[in-house]
Amino acid sequence: MDYNPRKERPFGVKGIIGGFEFIPALGIEYYVFPDLKLEYDAGFLTNLHNIGLQYHLFGNRDKPATATIGAFYLALEDADRGTTNAGGYFPLGFQYMGLNGWFVAAEIGPQTHKNINANPWFFGLGIGYHFNGLKWRK
Repeated sequence: MDYNPRKERPFGVKGIIGGFEFIPALGIEYYVFPDLKLEYDAGFLTNLHNIGLQYHLFGNRDKPATATIGAFYLALEDADRGTTNAGGYFPLGFQYMGLNGWFVAAEIGPQTHKNINANPWFFGLGIGYHFNGLKWRK
């Protein structure tokens, strides 16, 4: 196989179920390099946002599956109180991206929110699509 889907299809969109209590979210992601991805996700029923980087172990190889490790900034806005609770999220996971651009991903890791009465573990399950030809590099 001489095709790296992370290199050929760097820009994608996704739907996610995750967080503390099965929070639905939408996200965008971009492979800066085949082994380094920038992500932004926003909950559409809550004010939970996250942005971060995810490293894909062996992402430079021409393989559809990679193990992942990431670091994210999480922010949960409380509009009633006018406050934002922030913390970090450090997941380990797995992603499979087919040659057609569709992908599935799963991850779990500790989160560091101090002011939220929540499970200290944060997780994500996602499905999405990476577009062909939307890349700025050669």
